[in-house]
Amino acid sequence: MKQYPSSGYSRQAETRLKILEKYSGPTQELFFQYQTLQNQSATLTLVEYIAGLEKLLKGFPEIPEKAQVLHSLGLALERNQELPEAMKTLRHVAAKYPDTGWGYLRQLRIGQIYFKQGDFSGAIREFKRLAQTKGP
Repeated sequence: MKQYPSSGYSRQAETRLKILEKYSGPTQELFFQYQTLQNQSATLTLVEYIAGLEKLLKGFPEIPEKAQVLHSLGLALERNQELPEAMKTLRHVAAKYPDTGWGYLRQLRIGQIYFKQGDFSGAIREFKRLAQTKGP
């Protein structure tokens, strides 16, 4: 990890190492359930995937990757045509994690949802807001 401190794999390994060192038992198990859920997302129905993410958030409210889990949930809700709930979830990510990559991705997705719904003024507003912010 020291040789390539900026690599994505290095950051992921460091995050997982911190979790392993900090948590044990059920909390650690829930984290690995999330990883398993992500790996199986292609084979699950959207309803199963959404239920798994919601269960994870309830059972592990302080997951270190909570912004990522919420972003995944928002995208899954969008794909399942649950647009009001998707918008609510994605807005929560932006409010709670505004200066993270997940916050910026959230803003992009909300703009895309507005565009998809034909609300072009809403899409323009979100895209302008995103264009005026500095990246993470």
